[in-house]
Amino acid sequence: MPGYAKTSKARYGLAVGFTLAALLVRLALDPCLGREFPFSTFYVAITATAFFAGPGPSLIAIFLSFVSAGWLFIQPRISLYSSWTIPLVGSIGFLCVSLLITGIGYISWRSRAMAEASAKEAERRSKQAEEEIAERRKAEQALRQTYERLAQAEKIALVMPLHVSLEGCWQKVTPNFCRFLGYREEELLGRPFRDFTHPADFEADWNQVLRLKSGEIQSFQMEKRFIRKDGKIVWGYLNCSIVTDEQGKPLHFLTYVLDINEKKVVEEELRYNVATLNLAAESADIGTFDFYPETGVLRWSETTRRHFGLPCNAPVDYKVFLSGIHEEDRAKVDQLIRQALEQETGISTEFRTLGLQDGRERWIAVRGRVFYDHRGGPLRLIGTTLDMSDRRRAEEDLRKTMTDLSRSNLELAQFAYVASHDLQEPLRMIASYLQLLENKYRGNIDEKADSYIHYAVDGAKRMQRLIEGLLAYSRITRGAVFSPVNTGKVFSEALANLDASIKESGAAVHGEGLPTVFGDEIQLLQLFQNLIGNAIKYRRRDIPLVVTVSAQKQHGEWLFAVKDNGIGIEEEHYQRIFQIFQRLHSRDEYSGTGIGLALCKRIVERHGGRIWVESVFGQGTTFLFTIPVMKGILHK
Repeated sequence: MPGYAKTSKARYGLAVGFTLAALLVRLALDPCLGREFPFSTFYVAITATAFFAGPGPSLIAIFLSFVSAGWLFIQPRISLYSSWTIPLVGSIGFLCVSLLITGIGYISWRSRAMAEASAKEAERRSKQAEEEIAERRKAEQALRQTYERLAQAEKIALVMPLHVSLEGCWQKVTPNFCRFLGYREEELLGRPFRDFTHPADFEADWNQVLRLKSGEIQSFQMEKRFIRKDGKIVWGYLNCSIVTDEQGKPLHFLTYVLDINEKKVVEEELRYNVATLNLAAESADIGTFDFYPETGVLRWSETTRRHFGLPCNAPVDYKVFLSGIHEEDRAKVDQLIRQALEQETGISTEFRTLGLQDGRERWIAVRGRVFYDHRGGPLRLIGTTLDMSDRRRAEEDLRKTMTDLSRSNLELAQFAYVASHDLQEPLRMIASYLQLLENKYRGNIDEKADSYIHYAVDGAKRMQRLIEGLLAYSRITRGAVFSPVNTGKVFSEALANLDASIKESGAAVHGEGLPTVFGDEIQLLQLFQNLIGNAIKYRRRDIPLVVTVSAQKQHGEWLFAVKDNGIGIEEEHYQRIFQIFQRLHSRDEYSGTGIGLALCKRIVERHGGRIWVESVFGQGTTFLFTIPVMKGILHK
């Protein structure tokens, strides 16, 4: 508001103040004025109020002045007037003059108010214009910077903006897009995008373009394949819209292309890996589960549902999971899962389940890993399930079979030992008496009887050798406790035992690099003696016999070789020669019981190794066997 008072409270305060001041002045002049001019000073108050406070406060001032003058100056002196009409006329005149003053003051007050309002409006508009000019300049500067950045971005950005005519020909391409397709800019401009679109994707692309031209849609997005200049296929993501003029007439298409070829390659590899993993899981009957401990949500694959005897559409949660576990294993599994969630450990266990619908007992193996959020809290537990029922049953059957086999082997070994031991004495007696009979009656009876006696004595001797071999074979598993054995020393003792045969045959036997091993010294002596003895027995008669025994360390074991230049062995007999009582030659050609190599095989196996033969028939044979290298027994 104009004047000195700006608020309603201040304006009405001026009215009261001016009236009070006029009253005080009138009281001060009362001795001079008397009953004359009771309203004289109040005109000044009313005028000041009208001009400085406005019409409303002026009316209040008129009321207060009329009441004050009437009560203090007219009423007490009414008797001094010759007629009561005189103060009445004076009061009416006061009111009229005061109202006139108020009207004049209102016009003046209103004029000043309008002038001030016009000045403020002009000032506001001037300030607004200045702000708009500043904003426009700022927007123009930002727009220029945007255009500059856009021009720069078009050169280097992964998103490639293109202008395409309404007929589908390229009007503007970026350098990145040219590199994307392997063309120069002039090779692309003016050519239809159909020439560079994979045939399988063009129809869908063109249908979207037609919908865009007709106004049916405002824009479209799609993934499509482009054909590069070198013939390779690359993937791009399109975002296409139409550009119009001020009248809404279409001008051209604005298309943004993003190179997603690497993304598509990764997606394809991921799909392949997922498909391969699913196929492998299905083939191996492996199920999967995903547990969210915070919400209690539990997801099972179809295979896992089958492991718990549930149909595919049955709801599952943690309680259902626990209820499907055998009551003897339930608490243990629950504790393992809680421990894995709390202590940041995985879970690996096997337990029994009882089919929730079929009631069938199964053995399930669970392997899982816990993933955590950024606060370190357990987020999810992911894992696999595998039905181990068949394996458990097979292991149980195998244990029973092995137990029965061990018992049977033990009983058989005991039987062989007892039988061979008990048979030796009566057989020795038979052989002795047959020899006595042969010595006493040889030549005293006919030749046929002599031959019969000879056959009987020879058979008894052979039977005795067989029983001795069988007894030695049965004793292999009950040999001495293993200890470090110097095989070089064992080799020398074997040569000493075979000294007569070596000299008789003229053989040359050599030992090279024989190590110290962990084993049974007596059995190793028997092993070397049998293999060297075989080489001497099955030697060629046309050349001197040479036998070489060597050893070398490889793959954590010692590989021994006993090589000769004897008659050799045909490949078809490689396995047969290690079977007990198996012979390749008649007794007339070569003596023996057929137990020697079977004995060697059993000795090697007791030492944790294996034995085999390599041979060239007619040129020589090499028997090879291994003995593990024991920690601390590495020297030769």
